[in-house]
Amino acid sequence: IDLALLDIELPVHDGLYVAEQLKKSNPALRIIILTAYSTFQYAQKALRIGVNDYLVKPYLEEELEDIIRDSLLRLPPVPLPQFPFPSF
Repeated sequence: IDLALLDIELPVHDGLYVAEQLKKSNPALRIIILTAYSTFQYAQKALRIGVNDYLVKPYLEEELEDIIRDSLLRLPPVPLPQFPFPSF
């Protein structure tokens, strides 16, 4: 997983808890929170966890597209596989 889109309100755990667990297992993971909660406490906790973006609903579709594009561009490059070449 390279990118996770999470809401604060999830069925079992809240999105910030899930984000924290994901970051512990994969620190390079890009996380975007999409939420209706605009309180400072949620945004502050998201920053402490290492969430990359915090987008409050309602948002413009273009805004979300820009944030996703930016997040994907900031991913570390994937090394190309090394194939053995036959010697002639």
